Amino acid sequence: MQWQRRTCYDDEPYRPQLKLDGKDSFLQQHVQRRGVGYSLKTLGYFSKYFDATARRWASFDKEASTVLLAC
Repeated sequence: MQWQRRTCYDDEPYRPQLKLDGKDSFLQQHVQRRGVGYSLKTLGYFSKYFDATARRWASFDKEASTVLLAC
């Protein structure tokens, strides 16, 4: 996911710029971004079907393989 800001057109009111301080917590930065018009947008998805052998793997092994394949 990525933070993206909606395009502002000439006939819309002015929106303040984002000013983040390195000392702010993650939650404070999230609230500030939302306050000035940013939103999280999905960039892409990853999908894969397991073959018959992989379907019998333990859940931990399935999750580890998806992380490895996604990277």
